[in-house]
Amino acid sequence: MATMTVNEFATKIEANPRDVRKFLRSITPADAQPGKGGRWSIEGRDVRSLTKKFREWDDARRATIEDASEEEVPTDAEVTTE
Repeated sequence: MATMTVNEFATKIEANPRDVRKFLRSITPADAQPGKGGRWSIEGRDVRSLTKKFREWDDARRATIEDASEEEVPTDAEVTTE
């Protein structure tokens, strides 16, 4: 079966390769990861399921970032120093 690199997979799903690697690390046990200097290899048969899982992961990550940015930040007038 054909394999693809992270960059090829990222291009296919229109994502950032760095985010794809973060995602792969989040779903792969540490002992099964390629390690420093190693390369991820994505099987062609796994592309559809990985794409779906990546979208879910990315949506959850973006929601967390948006929630954090919407938290109320005190203005200068509300900050007191003594």
